[in-house]
Amino acid sequence: VHLRRRTDGEQLMTTRMATQFGSTSTRSAAISAGTVAEWLTMALLAAVLAVVVFEPFGAVRATVIRGSSMGDALPLGSVAISVAVKGEAVGAGDVIVFRQQSGHVVFHRVEAVTMGETGTVARTRGDANGAADANPVSLDGEGSRVVAHVPYVGFAVIALRNPSTMAILAFVGLIAWMVAG
Repeated sequence: VHLRRRTDGEQLMTTRMATQFGSTSTRSAAISAGTVAEWLTMALLAAVLAVVVFEPFGAVRATVIRGSSMGDALPLGSVAISVAVKGEAVGAGDVIVFRQQSGHVVFHRVEAVTMGETGTVARTRGDANGAADANPVSLDGEGSRVVAHVPYVGFAVIALRNPSTMAILAFVGLIAWMVAG
């Protein structure tokens, strides 16, 4: 790093540039906002690619979060990306996917893994819930662990699965095509 004193001409040029192009802090904020947008776009594309390529093989699964029991860790309307794992690979702190006896699919965090009467079991709890789940989850065999989530995309997925939404989008697209053409 070389440091030297600015001349009056350099100071004037710097002032003109800041006035003309915005201050350095404004440019930095614009650059960082652009960078964040790029990273979010890349993350979304990676998630979509992972689901499209690997979901048919059962290696990766994408599921819309329809409840709020996980709080900010998996917000309502997110798409959770989960991968198949062996039960022995699950540990405390992991968010796993399991089916309750009622048939509901649940995403909860593992609080502890212990040996139960029927094998290895996990005590789970939703981050936003006050108490652990009543029934332990068996970890024998394979299950799913959440590895990522994409916030708010689930709302679009739900809307696009609705036939009424698809009809409206087709109608708007047809009108746009007729106006443009």
